[in-house]
Amino acid sequence: MQGFEKLLSHTNEKKVFSAKISEYLERYAVHSLIDIGAGDGSLAAMISQKVEKYLAIEPKSKYVAQLRAGGLETIEGTFPVPVKDTYDLVLMSHVVSYNRGNHGVLIPAAWELVKPGGHLLVVTHGNSLEDDWEKLLAHIGFGELEKFAITFNDIVTFMATYGDPEIQKVETTLETAGALDMIEALAFLASGSDVNRFARFMSESTTITRYLEENYRKNDGFSFPFQHLFVSMQKAAR
Repeated sequence: MQGFEKLLSHTNEKKVFSAKISEYLERYAVHSLIDIGAGDGSLAAMISQKVEKYLAIEPKSKYVAQLRAGGLETIEGTFPVPVKDTYDLVLMSHVVSYNRGNHGVLIPAAWELVKPGGHLLVVTHGNSLEDDWEKLLAHIGFGELEKFAITFNDIVTFMATYGDPEIQKVETTLETAGALDMIEALAFLASGSDVNRFARFMSESTTITRYLEENYRKNDGFSFPFQHLFVSMQKAAR
């Protein structure tokens, strides 16, 4: 939780995601939205105002309390959970896990919640060596010992069994004044919430600091880009 909140405090992800998701809401004329893995509510507060009906699903009790305090209807639980209605847009942002390979459970369950004519929107990372993040992991040899259970292509291939996915690239930026804050925020992403992986990433701090200095140093600190992939798919109208 601390690592996640450190990441949130240094990234422009919520602002960028709000603008991009708003484009989908307008383009698809979305009136109802279900947000699977809604998080701390900062993004939810922005996008929920743009639809008539909004429902959040969130497993962390602290974030559930924040969402409800913001007046948002929220189901507490780890998806899949029972949901009564279907929605114009089903959003699943960074919920699919490369390590657990849970796309075969999550995507069908999310697809069931899409109205006929509605859309499923899955946001994930590229999981490619062309990505700055993957280049950093490769530089420190972090990804070689533990292969991902799935890749981005596995996710897209699975989604394609339901329709024709459309993919858009979106860049966000992580900015910190010092190298240690940057490394701690990155360590959360590298760990997958696993304490041992977090410690192993942090053990490479000297090497990572040198890499950041050489490639991502700005006048007032460090700026690290992240590539996100927005994969959307429409369900056929009846």
